[in-house]
Amino acid sequence: MSIREQQPFEGTMRRIFPITIGLAVLGFMGNFFSVPFFFGVDFIFGSIAVMIAIPLGIVPVLIVAVAGGLYTIVLWGHPYAAIIFAAEGLVVALLYRRGQRNIVMADLLYWLIIGVPLVLVFYRGAIQMPMESAVLIAFKQSLNGLFNALLAGLLSLGVKTAISKTRGYYANPRELSVVLFYALILPILLAGGIPIIYQGYDYRSQQEAFLAEHMQNTAQHLLLDIQKTRTSDPDELHEKLSQYQTDSDVLLAILGHDGQVIAHVGEVIDTLHYEGHFESIGYELEMWLPEGDMSVMNKWKFGRYRLSTKVPDDELLATIVVQKAAAPLVLRVERNSLKMFTWLSVLVILGVLGGRIISTWLSKPLSSLSRVAAETINGVVVTDRYGRVEWVNEGFTRITGYELAEVRGKNPGAVLQGPDTNKDTVATIRGSLDNGEGFDVEILNYKKDGTPYWLQINCNPLLNDGGVMQGFIAIETDITERKAIEDERDKEHVFLEKAQELGHIGTWELDILQNVFQWTDENYRIFGIRIGTEISYELFLVRIHPDDREYVDREWNAALNGKPYDIEHRLLINDQIRWVREKGEFFYDSDGEVIRAIGVTQDITDLKAI
Repeated sequence: MSIREQQPFEGTMRRIFPITIGLAVLGFMGNFFSVPFFFGVDFIFGSIAVMIAIPLGIVPVLIVAVAGGLYTIVLWGHPYAAIIFAAEGLVVALLYRRGQRNIVMADLLYWLIIGVPLVLVFYRGAIQMPMESAVLIAFKQSLNGLFNALLAGLLSLGVKTAISKTRGYYANPRELSVVLFYALILPILLAGGIPIIYQGYDYRSQQEAFLAEHMQNTAQHLLLDIQKTRTSDPDELHEKLSQYQTDSDVLLAILGHDGQVIAHVGEVIDTLHYEGHFESIGYELEMWLPEGDMSVMNKWKFGRYRLSTKVPDDELLATIVVQKAAAPLVLRVERNSLKMFTWLSVLVILGVLGGRIISTWLSKPLSSLSRVAAETINGVVVTDRYGRVEWVNEGFTRITGYELAEVRGKNPGAVLQGPDTNKDTVATIRGSLDNGEGFDVEILNYKKDGTPYWLQINCNPLLNDGGVMQGFIAIETDITERKAIEDERDKEHVFLEKAQELGHIGTWELDILQNVFQWTDENYRIFGIRIGTEISYELFLVRIHPDDREYVDREWNAALNGKPYDIEHRLLINDQIRWVREKGEFFYDSDGEVIRAIGVTQDITDLKAI
């Protein structure tokens, strides 16, 4: 890599690197501040930072994805979510590079083709989850990813909107289509997702409240029975506990003041003999979760709910403990959530596809118009009310060599005008802009590489619905070639005029239908008539010597009827006689009527004097 190539590359890396690091931190924090849904299923937000990083390139995306994925290892106890997380960013970034600017659509493609199968392979195969649980995770992960992609898109849109207020950013039709897509899909996600997620929370809450009530009733009835019999014999207590064991997954125990088990039915779990910990979950319930190398979801399925009730005023008995295996409740909540996520997934997929179709349809007319503006050979410039560039099309870039970023916020004249630009034309443009008026001028400008070129600029003010001027739009046509032709024609005309002057030969043309004469400057000089005077046949005859007028008139009329016109006659100019030779050619229509004549007049005075 040459030094010149290396410097822009290093400059780009210096700009991208701090942004990448910042997004990596946000990705990690987005997963750190996760929102628990139920039993080891959490909504995470780290992929928002990954999606925002996509325009930066594949390497920044992978850095942010790996940084965010690290916390999922801590959160769920396995690396598979981090792998899926990184693969999501990589695939969406590749699709973005291939032209798919709608990251929600790109993310949907990832989950349908790659993401969901990966979840099933890892969670069902590697972690040995039940298929029902693995499918639930697949639905949750894909919906979580789509939601994060939408949030990232909205955040990016917000940044661009903020830029537009300060730098005149204009969205192209593809971006406007994405904006419409977001506007359509966001209400679907909110209207469908929030009630379903709330119902999931509420269902778990109801199930745990019902379980807590059942366990409390069991403990209270057992307490009353113990207080009634006043027994502390372990065998009698065991018999009573057996009477209250309604299900095999209900475990009962009575503890002494030293925490030792006096009597129990089933294997009651405590932290002294089992590796695990208790978590308070409300309703006076605690949840015991085992330690070990297993997923968080599996820990919940192997966990147990525990409710403790004090035994008052008893010297031996201290606490009644009711434990129940969590697996049945976890499975019920999972099945309910699976059903909810299935409906939400169908709703989101239909919403995304429908939103894509509708947004494309709505933006199609604007896309066609923009394509015309972008692909036209003319340059199109949009400025604010002060004449500062807000947007240019590709035609402008082709003509001038300047990209939008190089001229945005600048006055076009300050960039394009040069030493040979006509000052009067510049003053006309400035006066029109100051007065809020349009203008139509031809001007010499200079390209980015310094090459001069000619433009025809047609500029008009842009008004809002209230008639207030918001800026200007200019259509610029490159007329350099036309100007070159005109210059060449002017040179030829000057050369011809000079040749006629030196040879004393003038040319003339007559439109017989319109009775319009056209003379060259030398023809005017030969006849002694001021250049530019309107010529008529009568004025022509006046300049002919009185003795030759009848002859010339007769020959002219004969020529109109087909006789060749090649005559010599005298002119009388300021009492001076001059001799001329005239020769003409006549043209006829399909009916044989003369319609046009051209000819030459040669001053032969000097020849006659020999």
